[in-house]
This record gives sequence, C-alpha cells and structure tokens, in this order.
Amino acid sequence: MFGYKESEIISFKLLSTNILIQMKYYDIYGFVLAVEEGLEEAFEREFWRFGVDSASKADLILKRAKGNFATKMRGSSLGLKIPFAEDDNLVLVNPEVPSDYALFYVEPLITWKNKCRLHASAVSKDGQAFLFPALGGVGKTQTALFLLRQGFEYLSDDWLIVGEDKAFAYPKTLHIFDYNLRDKEIARKVLGKKIISYTILQGLLNFGGTIFNSRLMRIVFNRLMPHFTVDLNKLFPYAKIGAPTKIANIFYLERGEKFEISKLDSNFLAEKMVFIFMHEFNHFFYEYYNWVALNKKSEKIERLCAHQLKILKDTFKHAQCYKVKVPGKFDSEDLYKLLKVKNLII
Repeated sequence: MFGYKESEIISFKLLSTNILIQMKYYDIYGFVLAVEEGLEEAFEREFWRFGVDSASKADLILKRAKGNFATKMRGSSLGLKIPFAEDDNLVLVNPEVPSDYALFYVEPLITWKNKCRLHASAVSKDGQAFLFPALGGVGKTQTALFLLRQGFEYLSDDWLIVGEDKAFAYPKTLHIFDYNLRDKEIARKVLGKKIISYTILQGLLNFGGTIFNSRLMRIVFNRLMPHFTVDLNKLFPYAKIGAPTKIANIFYLERGEKFEISKLDSNFLAEKMVFIFMHEFNHFFYEYYNWVALNKKSEKIERLCAHQLKILKDTFKHAQCYKVKVPGKFDSEDLYKLLKVKNLII
C-alpha cells in the first residue's frame, strides 16, 4: 500500500473501535468530525460554532499517529494519511504536523448526501439569500463584508453550503488579504497599531513587483504580501449568522473592464463552479491522483464532483443567475448600488 505498512493499517483499524474516546466533535449540518485532542487547534478555530459535546458516530475521524505517510509537508518527511479508499474514514496525522495542514487537506472530505460546498460569499435578509460565487481574488469577501454593514446577515465569505433551494451558513475565520485592507475600517480593526508598518511593507512589495518586471517576480512579491485571519465577530461584533435561507439571486463575479450584468444559464454556472471547486482544492486532487497511480481509483472520490454537479444544478434552478463583470479594485458600494437600481437585491 502507498505510504504506510499493512501492519499499520491493521493496528489502526483495531484502534478505530475505541477511537471516539478523548475527541472533539463538530457536527456540520449532520456531517460529524471527530478530532483527537491535541490535534484540534485549527478545527476549533474554524468550526467552534459547530462544536458538540458528544456524538454517536463520526463520518471522518482524525487521529495522531507516527508513520511514513504519503502526503508530506513541503520540505519535510512528516505528513498524513488521507482516507481515499471507499470504506476508509480515518485520517492519520504525524504528531509534529500542524493541525492547519491536516485541515487544509481533508476539508474536501466533508460531504453531504443532499448538500455540497460552493466557492462563494453570501448574505441574507428578509428570508432571501444572495450569493456571490467567483474565483479567488475577484471580490467575494469584500462584497460580503460591505453588505454586513448594510444590515445583511452573514452566510459565507469564501465557502458556502448549498442544497435544494437553500444556502446554509459556513462561518469560518475571515481571510483578509492586502486588497481587503483598502477598506479603512477593516484595515484599522485588523492591523491596529501595525497599520503604519504594514503600509510601508505593502508599498515596498508593490514597488518591488513593479521594478522586477517579470511574471515570476510579481508572483513572488504577491506571495510575500502578508494576509491575516480573524473571526467574524471580532471584526464585526454586531454581525449575525444567518439561518438556512432560500436562495433568491446568484451573482457570478468575473473580472471585466467595467460593471456589466447579464443573465446566466443555471446549468452552465453549476458546471463552472465544479471546476472552480477542483481548482481551489487542487492540492487534494493532486494527492488523490498520486494515490490512484499506486492503488486504484476510489469511487468515493470519483463521485465527488458528479455529486456536486447534481446538487448545484438542482439548487441553481430555483434561483435567478447572473454574470456580473466587475473592474479591478472595484468599490463594493458601487456594485451594491447597481444591483439595487436593477431591483436584484434588497
């Protein structure tokens, strides 16, 4: 087997019967995560709102263990075992591997029979949900954060759970990048007294990316730009997490020269969002195809995208779908005003 010995597999299967002892539990709309104490830091930070005291079952179990596991941290011999096999739900993580790394790789395994995840920000108001799916860096987070200040309730700023005709809140920590810090209120709350030093650093990195005029160097300088994680209620104490809400309108955000709105076929959007899902979780699929090369295909993983496509098609057909082109560094207030004028948002 790939990355670990058969004897290790047997021993861990025997342990799995008592594996729910000394675990932290997270019930995410019926999908139960069980995380061994000592490994829960990242999961507690991201999923504390879904925390429960106990669970009669677990759909995915994370446990610390030593072993030569296939998925390794970059530049390290340490890693984890991802349960790609059909009947496997046990994640084994080297004790020295940070919990953030484990969460990074296993999150796509959090699945539901009648729901799926969508790369989108979303807000709700008066029983209506408004979704803003997009590729990364287009403006999902800044749009959601602006709308919170207009009295909307929070559903998501990055990943959302959808199913049937509803959107389900997926509140995790907000990831704030340099372009989000153009908002002075957000910059003040995130940076505090560090705002001056950060502004200097940002200027130097932007200048470096301009001077070294090559695509590779621009990528390097962009990646050197720090980003921040912060809890929603620390940033906006008044923000409310919305209940499961019927989806009204879906606005697919796409870069353009100027603001433009056009109708979008719901099936086409569903297909596009499956590819964006795969793009955003490319690290997971890279490890899966490595696993397939030495084992065999897993129907569990092969079904993942087909299942997502079915759920998204069924969900999107209940809503009105639009493509919204937005210029670079756009002001979310301008987008909001445009949608209000066209009576597409409350």
